[in-house]
Amino acid sequence: HNASLQHNASLQHNASLQHERLVADEKPSMKQPRRLLLLVAAAARAVTGAAAATDPLLETAIAGGQEYVNLDIRFGPDVYRIPVGVNATCEEKRRHLQGVMPEGMLGQGCTNRACAALVTLAELLPSCAAYCEAAMGDAKLERTSTVEPGALWRGSPGGAVTSLKGQRFEAVARAFLGAHGYASAGGAAEPLAKLFEEQNRFDPKYADLGEVVLYELAHAEARVRPPTAWFDDLRAVGWHRMPGADRLSLFPESRVAQARRALEAVTGHVRFNFLGGRGTDASTRLARGWVERFALAHFRADDVLVFTDSWQAHAPLGPFDRTLDAAQPKWNPKLANNVSFIRDAMTSPARDEWVAHLMFLGRGRPPPPSAFRDVAADQLMRVDASYVATLCSSGATLAPAGDNAWSRRFYEAILCCSVPVVQRSEHAGRTDADLELGYRYHVYDPAKPASAYGYERDWATRNWHLFANHSTLLSPASVEGFECPERTFSSVPV
Repeated sequence: HNASLQHNASLQHNASLQHERLVADEKPSMKQPRRLLLLVAAAARAVTGAAAATDPLLETAIAGGQEYVNLDIRFGPDVYRIPVGVNATCEEKRRHLQGVMPEGMLGQGCTNRACAALVTLAELLPSCAAYCEAAMGDAKLERTSTVEPGALWRGSPGGAVTSLKGQRFEAVARAFLGAHGYASAGGAAEPLAKLFEEQNRFDPKYADLGEVVLYELAHAEARVRPPTAWFDDLRAVGWHRMPGADRLSLFPESRVAQARRALEAVTGHVRFNFLGGRGTDASTRLARGWVERFALAHFRADDVLVFTDSWQAHAPLGPFDRTLDAAQPKWNPKLANNVSFIRDAMTSPARDEWVAHLMFLGRGRPPPPSAFRDVAADQLMRVDASYVATLCSSGATLAPAGDNAWSRRFYEAILCCSVPVVQRSEHAGRTDADLELGYRYHVYDPAKPASAYGYERDWATRNWHLFANHSTLLSPASVEGFECPERTFSSVPV
């Protein structure tokens, strides 16, 4: 949703763009969103191995003796034709697409050209889908900074600098200086690193509507006024670019209490679970391809798999797959809260009134009733009790990245004393500071057996206290002595 809200739908024509514009034969529906229209069913089948990947476009071009194949990309009422080499590798095709795609074509969960190029390539050339899934990991981690020539000293180098989430900016600064022959200019690395930090503070990969709402709810419940910098940022950059890379995720006390009640009510334990979207947008589909492979390899009949965004046309993966169970809640916030609803809620007079209430917290009295708070708690950040109950009964929770390089499910699993399973370590938190807290988790490796992803009670307890101490406003005394439960798992066959 953040990617869609930040996306500028007006296409800027670029004379240097290496493509041919075609006029669509049919007039698009007025309800058709102005974003890249892509379906990834073919790519998903190729990634999961459900069907052999074939490329009709390439086969036709090869049969005709062509050196190039045209990739036609529909965007609103237009179709853009981009030629790529028939014999080029998937990496070469991706780089060519990335270089010529207009910025206006971002969408489908993408906030940079690298991601958009991978989504396009996976849909149009299924044989590249596995490559695109693997490459999407780095694409979603990319950060870009710009150094102006002469900014550090007279004649100092300039240029664009690409780094990845999790890389220390000081190391990135030193590498940049060293690449330009200034390896000994160590004194310049610190101010350059600060420049990178400031430029990337509101990078889209750190922005999230839910984190904004939870941050404010946490302060309201604790009756603590948010820092002045919070209100300054709301005015300067807007809620859609917050909370920023310099703020840890924050959960309200009510979320912690909900998880603790669910833990106390657990009567039986399962090894694994995943309840969430498989591919609400095209980039998320690529980012979560490993979830199906993990489930097929390791889930047993009593484990829980529910896809909340594709259940109407879904073929169950096994007895553990409860996607088609009519009694299984399938709340999906991204489907329930469309872009228009979110924009209206976040720009409403009720929202302005709510922010004004937050500015006067900390005087020993709770904020007055708020229509925005009700919408935030019951709709924007609604969490089903059955979802929390499943996480709290599970030894491990799959926490794949989604339209960004992290998932709130990582934190929700920790609150439920469930050990998160991620595809890569950079997904273990929203910000670089989260990554450095020391959370313990499992990293997916297709070569590992199910036993490698077991429940570790000491990990779960350590994670819970780290989160309570750094990502809530609870007092240390209120969480002292908490221990995650012992778990006993039945010997149900796969």
